[in-house]
Amino acid sequence: STMIQQECIDELADEAGVGAYVAGITARAMNGELDFEAALRERVGLLAGLVLGAGLIWADVPMVFSIRAMLGAFACAVLTGLVFGFMPARTAARLDPVRALAGE
Repeated sequence: STMIQQECIDELADEAGVGAYVAGITARAMNGELDFEAALRERVGLLAGLVLGAGLIWADVPMVFSIRAMLGAFACAVLTGLVFGFMPARTAARLDPVRALAGE
């Protein structure tokens, strides 16, 4: 059931040290800010990322921190933010509000 799945995810998150973050996702879902699928996807994605990171550490993959790598990561984050944030916002700003709401 949903409650059993929720408790299992909460317990895994507590063990991984991200229980407060998962609790925040749950609170947003309970307030209606996220639907069930989006909330579950966020929780599972968070835990999957933790498992991947732990696997890389366990496999002794060397982690190199350089200015070039950090600037590259920052540039990718900025580009992603612009493409997936600014572009849809610009498209939405061009819509007629009455027609956009009537289409719901």
